[in-house]
Amino acid sequence: MLHPDDLLADLETRSRVNLKSAGARRYAADASTGITCAAWEFRGIEKTACPVHPFLGTHTLADLYADARLCRRFVAHHANFDANILRAVNPFLDLPLSKIDCTMGRAQAIALPGGLDEVCTTLGVRGKDPRGRALVMATCKPQKDGTFNEDVETYRELVAYCLQDKRALKDVDARLPPLSAAERLIFERTWRKNETGLPIDIHLATAIALRRQEIEQESTAKLMELTNNTVTKLSQRQRIMEWANSGNRAAGLESTQKHIVAEKLTDENLHPDVRIVLELLQAEGGSAPLKAQALLDRHVGGYYKDGTRYFGTRSGRGTSEGVNTFNIARPSGRYDGKEGRPSIDTVIAGLKQGYKYDNVALTDCLRGLIVAPEGWMVCDNDLSNAELRIALWMAGDQERLSILAAGGDLYMANAIKILKLPPDANKGTHPKQRQTFKSVTLGGNYSLGPKTYMAHQRREGRRIEIEEATTDIYGYREANPLLFSRNGLLQSLDDAFRYSIYEQPGRIFPAGKVAFQKDAHGTVWMMLPSGRAVPHYSAHIDGTGEMAFFRAKFGAMLRQKAFGGALLEISCQCMTRDLVTEAEADIERELPDVYLGLDVYDSILAWAPASVAKERSAQMRAIMKRPRPWTTGLPLDCDGYESSRMRK
Repeated sequence: MLHPDDLLADLETRSRVNLKSAGARRYAADASTGITCAAWEFRGIEKTACPVHPFLGTHTLADLYADARLCRRFVAHHANFDANILRAVNPFLDLPLSKIDCTMGRAQAIALPGGLDEVCTTLGVRGKDPRGRALVMATCKPQKDGTFNEDVETYRELVAYCLQDKRALKDVDARLPPLSAAERLIFERTWRKNETGLPIDIHLATAIALRRQEIEQESTAKLMELTNNTVTKLSQRQRIMEWANSGNRAAGLESTQKHIVAEKLTDENLHPDVRIVLELLQAEGGSAPLKAQALLDRHVGGYYKDGTRYFGTRSGRGTSEGVNTFNIARPSGRYDGKEGRPSIDTVIAGLKQGYKYDNVALTDCLRGLIVAPEGWMVCDNDLSNAELRIALWMAGDQERLSILAAGGDLYMANAIKILKLPPDANKGTHPKQRQTFKSVTLGGNYSLGPKTYMAHQRREGRRIEIEEATTDIYGYREANPLLFSRNGLLQSLDDAFRYSIYEQPGRIFPAGKVAFQKDAHGTVWMMLPSGRAVPHYSAHIDGTGEMAFFRAKFGAMLRQKAFGGALLEISCQCMTRDLVTEAEADIERELPDVYLGLDVYDSILAWAPASVAKERSAQMRAIMKRPRPWTTGLPLDCDGYESSRMRK
């Protein structure tokens, strides 16, 4: 319930900087950025301000600043934007993080869409004024002659639009639950990370970004080769659809919208040529220079801002705005400095001297863009096989957990068992078999099918036929009965979810270490041993017997299938996130001279003074391996390194 001392605010702005490419903090920091109008409510009074035409507002920005100082809670949708704009326009404003409440973060924390209009639709309240986008676009950027539109009637409408956004925000705030105490700590930690930012190598980023045109030409050549010149540019979306849906490809591609492409790439029956084209489309050409340019667009004083968005995915993991720091490709191995191969450092030095390299080399250098400030070192530590260990722990597979706990190579052990290799086979003697069963093991637990596995192998440069793919996948399933048998974990998860849909609300159905319970609104909650619960909205079983639910994805509530493998995947991802965030809390408390920069899936990237970096990194690993009250019987391990720049 809204407290009288809570302040709800919505801002409209203008700038010569592009908000989409620059991000909230870079945008706010630019001298050309300013507030065009503001709407807020405080102590029961609606107020508006319009600095461009002050007579259109009921109050002034000074009144907003005064109310912000007095308020108990500052509420905004995408508060990262509104709070940083206010702080930038008035550097003397005291608006502590403890006051800031973000309804976007609260919505995403329960698997609802992040956009204000979309979450209003989901919650059944009036959303934004449909004319709003046109008003914002007319006033937020310079006109062709370089001046800003200051038409009085346009601004009169803009103030009314801003006020409606504030009212929509009020309705959303009233309906969303607050973050739990634990989640609030994670929200504030994420904010601090973004406020500090990630130090980047500007020289290297510039050198990579300059190769954009040539790399895009390479992608275009690949596109033309695959489509036999039917499509000559990635911008030819209609031609891509027609080509993908014709002939023996028959992709059934409905559109080239982002979420449609992503869903289509999960189809294991997708024609391999269509898959490559859609991957090029998804990555906008697959160009490493695009990511380097995004870092340059968003940096403030050499620090990349807004590297993490709180609760960016359903599991609670973050995502990035701009460059996706959660999806920087791992190095190919071509530049590892071994067996006469050049090292990444050699490539980086060459790039800075103007030498040209292909996209593989540029991609291998992307992680090295994140560096340590002078006098500091990067400490990059990750939990070893976290999701795999959690899956085996949930299944009660002590045999395989023991192999991992003893420091053994489970991928090789699976290859030996399924392929009947010699007992002493190892990574050195059978590297291909080991790599194969790394893919099979990591994907197989989540019901990876033979055709999708074939596509994955193709991307890795290994062409296999369906017979070999089927042998690998089903051999793995037969060798892991605790996961795949009729009484195995995947079937238990499937059954528990199904029973929770059929049965009356309130009943609890356990499966492994998790349990499912349906509430009175038809939402099935997956209850994790860590104490969190993950919602599956409008869970149902269709006429074919397929289970499904709705969740926020690509900014809308979309239908998603539910089955044992998918349920295991989300539970493992959620628990990995909980392990990492609990470790981060301990690191902040126990190692005050370490500052956290990024957590990516099962890893924590931090910076420590160079003189103690090795010691602090070891302490970080000890904390990350620390048993938690809910992890009894789960063996954890951790690996990492210290360096002047990110490597892995």
